Amino acid sequence: IKDHNVLAMNRSNILARANQGDGGNIYVKVGHIIKSSESQVDASSRMGIDGNIMIRSPDEQISKQLAKLPVTFLEAEKFIETPCLERTGMSEDYFVIEQRDSIPYMPGDWLASPPVPLSIVFSHTPFLKSRIAVKKILSEAEKKYQSGDYVNAIETWHKSLENIDIKNSFFLISRLAYAYQMTGFHQKALDILNCEDVCTKDESFLRYQRADIYLSMGEMSTALKIIKSRKNVVQDMDDYFNAAILNNKGIIYAVFGMYDEASESFEKSLCYLKKKIKCHNNLYIKILLNTLQLKSIYLETFDQELISEILTMISGQPENDQKIMNILEFYVFIEQKYIQESDSSQYIQKAAELFSHVNQQQYHHRLKSFIHAYTAKYHIKNQFYSQAEKDINKAVFQASKGYNPELLSQWYTIQGDLYRYKGNTEKAFTAYQKAISLLYPIRQEFFSGKRDEKGFFEDYIRPVYLAMTEVSIAQPHKNKIKTAIQAMEQLKTSEIENYFKDDCVTYGKKEYPIADKTVSETAIIYPIVLNNELIIISISPGGMKLRKYHISRKDLTQMVKRFNKHLNTFYHNEYQTYARLLYEYLMAPVEDILISYKVKTLIIVPDDILRLIPFSALHDGSHYLVEKYAVITLPGLKWFDSQTLKKQSFKYSKKKMLICGLSKSFQGMSESSYIFDEVQQINRKLPGDILLNEKFSVANLKKALINTYYPLIHIATHGVFTGSPESSFLMTSKEKINMNQLKALIHINRYRKKTVDHLTLSACQTGIGDERSVSGLAGTALKAGVNSVLASLWFINDHATSILMKSFYTALIDNHISKAKALQMAQIKLIQSEKYQHPFYWAAFILVGN
Repeated sequence: IKDHNVLAMNRSNILARANQGDGGNIYVKVGHIIKSSESQVDASSRMGIDGNIMIRSPDEQISKQLAKLPVTFLEAEKFIETPCLERTGMSEDYFVIEQRDSIPYMPGDWLASPPVPLSIVFSHTPFLKSRIAVKKILSEAEKKYQSGDYVNAIETWHKSLENIDIKNSFFLISRLAYAYQMTGFHQKALDILNCEDVCTKDESFLRYQRADIYLSMGEMSTALKIIKSRKNVVQDMDDYFNAAILNNKGIIYAVFGMYDEASESFEKSLCYLKKKIKCHNNLYIKILLNTLQLKSIYLETFDQELISEILTMISGQPENDQKIMNILEFYVFIEQKYIQESDSSQYIQKAAELFSHVNQQQYHHRLKSFIHAYTAKYHIKNQFYSQAEKDINKAVFQASKGYNPELLSQWYTIQGDLYRYKGNTEKAFTAYQKAISLLYPIRQEFFSGKRDEKGFFEDYIRPVYLAMTEVSIAQPHKNKIKTAIQAMEQLKTSEIENYFKDDCVTYGKKEYPIADKTVSETAIIYPIVLNNELIIISISPGGMKLRKYHISRKDLTQMVKRFNKHLNTFYHNEYQTYARLLYEYLMAPVEDILISYKVKTLIIVPDDILRLIPFSALHDGSHYLVEKYAVITLPGLKWFDSQTLKKQSFKYSKKKMLICGLSKSFQGMSESSYIFDEVQQINRKLPGDILLNEKFSVANLKKALINTYYPLIHIATHGVFTGSPESSFLMTSKEKINMNQLKALIHINRYRKKTVDHLTLSACQTGIGDERSVSGLAGTALKAGVNSVLASLWFINDHATSILMKSFYTALIDNHISKAKALQMAQIKLIQSEKYQHPFYWAAFILVGN
């Protein structure tokens, strides 16, 4: 369905259902869509794979994005979204106010090139010289735009389009797209940029603007494809255009980790502007800020001369929205990335001084809100609490003038910090609760709108939950430990949803109350990584205990990364130093409890950088942790019923197994005779169906899962879990299976009302040093809807893997024990062997789930 007008659905259906085959694909692109709750858009399949539904419209699905009218204007937390309910058929209708598909502008990201200055537009567009009325309208819109009032600027620009030939309107299209992007309407921005009537010369500039929007929408591969498709610069264009193009190109390279290419693009971009810095100082400053960020990531250096140059340039910039944003970007970079505390204070002071000289009256309430909030942060840092309270209240007031829940959440967090520093933990707790309540309804918007997704989550989302956790621990009431865990569980939910960009990953999953005690012989270890403290919570048959240790997140991160680095080098034992150190921090504090209650199974719920640790390889000086305990890893505690451990031993009882693998070379992967042996040995122990080599394809896997219920699935093929689900995959003989496809395949069993009990991925690996990739691995059990997953953190020697897998299934079947115990026995067998005793060969295997 493709129309530029309105699609109205009143008790109507658009269906592409299937019974045994796959669901069809539904594509709807209209100006607006209005749909009652009784209407359906469905492409599901009862026994096959669901089809895709893509709806592109400014107002797609009323209940998905639209808010209940608040009782008072200040209560922004009343704005509720229900996209997940919509997908599960439990729809609710709301009055249409607004639909944003992404988070609006927030500082701390890579800085894309702004629109072409109006002065260049007038000089390069001759026909405008005689269009005095149009020039007047454009100048009025520019004033609104420069005050940060993008909504009214958009309205005025749209009026201008009625009087200008589309072939000569690239500058308007660029401005409209930029303003829509800044206000959180990325799809609208993209639709405008996809205009086919713009002249070829101008389209080259818009193409790179389009690439930036794809990047911020999370479509990274599309963005990279665009910038690689044609030459970088256009000879007959103003230097500003070429500089802007190269800046956007450099950002995309930086996000992909192609730092040399990014650095070269930024350098060339600056060269184009050297002769006209005064005319183009805004773009020049943004490129300098991008260069500063690149150096901090790539070279881990902070260029003092560059910082001074940026400050000087911003000081001389004319008053407009871009100057405010440049001050914000500088402030945020120094606060979050700059590690030299002595220097950072003076730079933050200079940024605060720049804010103090701004004439706020001319700016939109959103920009005013930013100014007040960051001035409050400066005053808190310097312990001027009375002034900070005034500033943060002003920030809240300004943000409450419009729909700005993402701002209010941040400002309530600052308010909570202020109360905490003043010693009022009760008020701090209330402020943090407000902040979190505002984040939840707009969580879907956080899946898009940022070029640096990890950095955004780290800078804006995680700190809110950590602050709530920290103040919970400081509370005097007896349930403070449980309250702290509940706050962290919300964070873990957000992390998984953010990784998969899907708020339905955890929706509908059965949640269990946090237990005060565990069953016999079992303990839960729940570490929490704060900025300057490590919290270790233990839950044992004796109850809950909390212990604190003073170690900074930075030092802990360094320790973990060195441990992992040495674990991946099997020809020396330097890992032992860090295995002991980490044991002292993570396990020694609870060792007395584990001994006292004769614990045999440990359930680890890791946080942050600790997700990178294979806990089984921690060492007490005499034994590895796995030699003393069976170890289970959980992505979160609330999806786990500790009572099931009483009956967790595995019983085969003629359960059928599906075994898949690639032992031959496919798609450039090397062949492995050990995978053939692995498949045959497992099949001898657990008879089932085999899809090996050419037979292992998506089509055959789907057919097998449709025809037979398999409680156990073993996949021995190359797989990669990265920081992005789009680039995570499992290899088959003909194609790659991404995480969404894996979920769809495994969910074929849902009509039987049975779940897959266990999934083994025996040859996968995660991104080295990337905790997001491990989040993806841990979240696979939730995403795919299986009870447990056995997978590896890094690629292992094929023979060692084959031995471990055979031992795992043998122990599982012959001894009728839990999967955790079976993995423990398999790992101990390798430890006791002469050839594979180094933890490189066995520590990577982790059991995730129940």
